[in-house]
Amino acid sequence: MKSSKKRVISLLLLVALAIPMLVGNAFAATDVTASMKKKSGVVKLAKYTNSYMVIKQTSEKSHSTKTMTLSNKTKINYIAKTSYDWLGSSSYSSSKVKTRSKNFFGTSVDLSAVPKTIKSGWNMRRKTASSYIYTGGDWGNYAPKYSITKITKVKTGVYDVKITNYLYSYDTNAKKKTGVTTMRMKKSSSSYYGYVITSIQYSSTGVRM
Repeated sequence: MKSSKKRVISLLLLVALAIPMLVGNAFAATDVTASMKKKSGVVKLAKYTNSYMVIKQTSEKSHSTKTMTLSNKTKINYIAKTSYDWLGSSSYSSSKVKTRSKNFFGTSVDLSAVPKTIKSGWNMRRKTASSYIYTGGDWGNYAPKYSITKITKVKTGVYDVKITNYLYSYDTNAKKKTGVTTMRMKKSSSSYYGYVITSIQYSSTGVRM
C-alpha cells in the first residue's frame, strides 16, 4: 500500500513539473515570416506604418528602441499621412477618418481635437464641421522604403512584424537605413486588413532628409 502511494505521489510530482513546460512551449514565439508575408493585409499595414515611421525617425536624433504612444493625435496623424501617401486622398469626411482608424487600430478617434488651422505637429486640419484636409508635407526627391525582416507569432492571433526602414533619394539613387520598427498586430475580423495595430516600437539611426 505504501509503495502504491509513493508511486502516485511520484506521478503527481512529474505531472506538476511537466505542466509549466507544456504551457511555456504552447506560447513560445514562432517565426512565421514566410507564411505571413503572403498576406496582403499584413504587407499593406507594414507599408503604411513604414511611411509614417520614416518621417518620425528622420526628425529625431539617433536612439535605441523605444515605444511610441498610440495616442488619439498619433492615430489621426497616421491616418492623414497614410491617406495622402497611399490611399489617394488629401481630404476626407469624419466618417472616413473614423472608419480608417478602426481598420488600422481597432478603435475610433476623437476628431474634436483637430485644429481648425494649420498647426505644427498635426498632419490634418478641420475644413468644415464634418470634413478634414491633409496639411503634412510631401516626399519631394525622397521616398520611404522598407523590408519585412521577421514576423513572429507571439500567441494565437497576435504577431510582431519587424520592419527595417529606409529613406531613398532620387538624387543619389541610394537608400539609407533610418531605423527599425516592430509593429504588434492582432487578428481582427472587423478590420478591412484582417489585422489591427496594437503597439509600435522603433529605433532611429539619426539619418535626416
